[in-house]
Amino acid sequence: MSGEAKTSKAFLVERYWPGVTWQQMRAGADRLSAATATGAVRYLRSTLVSDDSVVFCVFEAPCADDVATINTQADVRFDRIVACTTVYDRDANEIRHTA
Repeated sequence: MSGEAKTSKAFLVERYWPGVTWQQMRAGADRLSAATATGAVRYLRSTLVSDDSVVFCVFEAPCADDVATINTQADVRFDRIVACTTVYDRDANEIRHTA
């Protein structure tokens, strides 16, 4: 490696998860948090849309393949990983563009 730091981008992970409960989602989130405790991938948040049986998770990582690897290691299935942009992050109290 050349010693240069890799730039992180934001990625949205989509999970079609029929019948998912809040408890199941939380267990998956705990595994993702543990899997990203060290390394270049950061797990930021999850959103459950129970009426549609969908969970969305946001990560920061150098590339989508790194996000896929973390999800596989954490044994949390996924359907799609796409680059995304955060327009406003209330907790950061600023407008952020992470694409």
